Amino acid sequence: MKKAFTMIELIIVMVTIGILSAAILPRMEQDNLGNAAEQIIGHIRYTQHLAMVDDKYIPDPNLNRYSATTTQTNSSTENWFRGMWQFQFHPTKEGYSIYSDHPTDAGVYGNAPDMTSTAYNTSDTIAIDPLTKTALVADFPASQISAVLDSRNLQNDLEDAFGVTSSFENCQYKNTTTIVNQTADHIYFDSLGRPYCSQTVNNNPTFGLMVDTMRFIIIRNNRNINICIEAYSGYTHVCPPL
Repeated sequence: MKKAFTMIELIIVMVTIGILSAAILPRMEQDNLGNAAEQIIGHIRYTQHLAMVDDKYIPDPNLNRYSATTTQTNSSTENWFRGMWQFQFHPTKEGYSIYSDHPTDAGVYGNAPDMTSTAYNTSDTIAIDPLTKTALVADFPASQISAVLDSRNLQNDLEDAFGVTSSFENCQYKNTTTIVNQTADHIYFDSLGRPYCSQTVNNNPTFGLMVDTMRFIIIRNNRNINICIEAYSGYTHVCPPL
């Protein structure tokens, strides 16, 4: 009766394990990249959802949703569209934040997450993850989000959490009279779920409306995943490389 493995059998087992390891390890390497892509797509869709349930439109510029006083200028309400929910990348930190921009008492929108303003309770509204109850904001700029630093989602820091970096393709959007093609690190959504990639012109809520697919790429160890945001619908998904 055979009671032990022969040397040949042990060698065969070791070779088999080596082959399986070679096949499995690259897939494990891609997990962080795939997890990062899944999280980004989910959070962009969540930003779109927040925009659709939190309409920023103010029909009368004399109605000021940010202040009960009459001392604040009406520019903050005339430019209500600047307060749309947005998904902002922070390339220097390889992370992103989701928030609704609020104006200062002078009607100025900061275009960056800021929890430090106290005038008329105008601190920005930071999105909260419905599952983890953590703030969906990156550690940038830290001085402006100190109020939520201890309760933020650390996975918003993509490079620290997943070891990924990002690369942006140009975004085509509607200008006042022409179509503009430029790099954009903000994605805004209106109450219809339509995506925008610029908000820079006063009193023009359609400025920046995305008119072609926006693409960005996340990269890890020479592998990459392309993520596309479709114009008009805002549908976000993994897409084939160009």
